[in-house]
Amino acid sequence: MDEEEAEQALSGEGELEEEGATSSERLFHALRDGESGEGVDALLQGAMTEVDARCQFIERYQVFNRASSFISMKVKCYERPVYILTVGPLGLGALSGGDGSIDRIRAGEGEIRVLQGEAPPPARPVGSSSLRRQFPMRAAAAVFGALILTGILLIWLWGRRQKAVAQWRGLKTEDKDRLLGESTELEPDLFKHPDGVWIARGSRGKRRFFQRKAFARLYRDYGLKVMQIR
Repeated sequence: MDEEEAEQALSGEGELEEEGATSSERLFHALRDGESGEGVDALLQGAMTEVDARCQFIERYQVFNRASSFISMKVKCYERPVYILTVGPLGLGALSGGDGSIDRIRAGEGEIRVLQGEAPPPARPVGSSSLRRQFPMRAAAAVFGALILTGILLIWLWGRRQKAVAQWRGLKTEDKDRLLGESTELEPDLFKHPDGVWIARGSRGKRRFFQRKAFARLYRDYGLKVMQIR
């Protein structure tokens, strides 16, 4: 055997003998030579059997790393997490994974060969999933902050209103007569007191006090006691 033949024998570059060659060896040479299709599928299934992988059948696989002396593949078997199978020109392949430690097969890391089921979705830009997770969190924080500010504003407005109408609460009939006499009738049955309160007289002659003219009109015209000072 000359030097060139010896190098070929050590590297596996020489012609493989069908008898005695492992499926892993034949799979390496087939992938190195650019073969694909059902022949490679069968060699891969044989290589997975050789390395005692728990693989009922292969759903899909992907070559993701190539070198002169080895080729690595991600292999997804039925109802099993992803494996990594590494094959070379000599001997059996090396198997790892199958326990959830290997990341899923991703489009963009290499061509995916689908045997059963469906191909995974296209690759997403790096960080896009984390951005999508962050966006709902930021939106929820913004909504929560807006609700807190709205609540504070409503409490402040309510307190301000209570303070403003305190003097108009619990009025007796004579007090209402006096206040009505101090007020100016700007519209039929609609009066405004110099202190800013509106007095509306309803269809039955009852007088009601309001802070806003619109609410006073509602009572005068429709008998609705919206935001009445009582």
